[in-house]
Amino acid sequence: MLKVCGITRLEDAIVSSKADLVGVVLERSSPRAAPPSLVREIKQHISVPVVAVKVTGSLDEMFALAKDADYLQIHRVLTADELSSLDSFPHRKILYVPADRRFLPYLKAACDSADMVLVDSPDKSIPTDIEVAKSMVHECSRAGVAGGISLDNLHLYMDIKPYLIDISRGVEVSPGIKDHKKLIELFKRVKGI
Repeated sequence: MLKVCGITRLEDAIVSSKADLVGVVLERSSPRAAPPSLVREIKQHISVPVVAVKVTGSLDEMFALAKDADYLQIHRVLTADELSSLDSFPHRKILYVPADRRFLPYLKAACDSADMVLVDSPDKSIPTDIEVAKSMVHECSRAGVAGGISLDNLHLYMDIKPYLIDISRGVEVSPGIKDHKKLIELFKRVKGI
């Protein structure tokens, strides 16, 4: 599967609709922040599932903000109580797991609690370590990888055979603005289209 994340414009979502998932960051502090209304707008124009991405707030607040999305991606480590309460929310869920072997027990708990997990670099300034990601994605059949993926290193991440490749910054001309030529190349390499 392929997810293009950090969508801030409808035209980028339409071009990204060849992916399996399209992500919209609803975190105001992000350089790729978008309003919740963009989720509704995108869903009127494409049939690909839309993922709302949140970091802060209570689970109630996150799920309320993401009410129009198909998935909620919670991009922080949850407490044991939060993990156990996820079943009470109707959305499909994607949980962030830091790409760090110390988080293997959390990875297993997240995998049991969510539809997918996303192994991502705990440090946004460096790409996800390939060897760490490889060991972690093989612990959960629905584990994807994100973090510093670009067209230059995409093959390395594809080689570890994750359930999902999540790319954002690597197909942009500036934060939140996608490069349509890079997206077309991405679809060619990942999906053969």
